[in-house]
Amino acid sequence: LIPDGDTFKDYIFPFIETFTATLAGAASAFYLFLRQERVIAGRKNVAVANQVMFIVHAAIQDLVRVKADYLERITSDPVQRALDMHPQLSALKRISLPIHDLIFLVAKEGKVPLSARDHVNLLRIEVLGNNFNSLCDFLDKRATVDDEIRSHLMKGAESARINIKREEFLALIPPNLLAGWLDLTEHCLGFIDDLIIELQ
Repeated sequence: LIPDGDTFKDYIFPFIETFTATLAGAASAFYLFLRQERVIAGRKNVAVANQVMFIVHAAIQDLVRVKADYLERITSDPVQRALDMHPQLSALKRISLPIHDLIFLVAKEGKVPLSARDHVNLLRIEVLGNNFNSLCDFLDKRATVDDEIRSHLMKGAESARINIKREEFLALIPPNLLAGWLDLTEHCLGFIDDLIIELQ
C-alpha cells in the first residue's frame, strides 16, 4: 500500500525550510561581517586618535621645554630677551598630523554631508599642526640670524668675551640685522605662548 502524497509536506515545505535556513544564515553572516568591519574600523580609529594625541602631547612638551629654558631669565629688555633665547635649545621638530584619517571624529552614520561646524573642527586640528610647523620655520630662521649676530660679535670684539656692554653690542651689530633678530625673537616668544594655550 502506497500512502497518498502530500505535495506541500513532501515538496513545498522542505524547500521553504531550506530557503529560510539559508536566508537566516546569510543574514547572520552579513550582520557578523558588518560587525567585524565596525570593530576593525573602531580599532583603526582608536589607533589614529592615540597617534594624534601622542604627537600633540610631544609638541606641547617641546614648547614647554623651550619656554622653560628662557622663562626665569626673561626681562623687559628686548635685546636681553633675544640673547637669553638660545637657538640650540629652542630647536623643534616639525609634526605631521593624519588629518584625512580623523574624519571619523565628525562623520556619523546617516549624517551626509558634514555640517560646517564639523569641517571647522577638522580644520582647527590642521591649523594647529600648521601653526606648530610655522613656528619651527620661524625658530630655524631666528637661529640663522642668531648665527650671523654671533659672527659679527666675534669679528668685532677684541677677544672672545662672554660679558659685553650693551653699547658695544649695539655698535657691533648692523641695525637692520638687529631689528630683524629682535622682531623674530618677539614673534617666536608670542607664538610659543599662543601655541601652548591652543594645543592644550
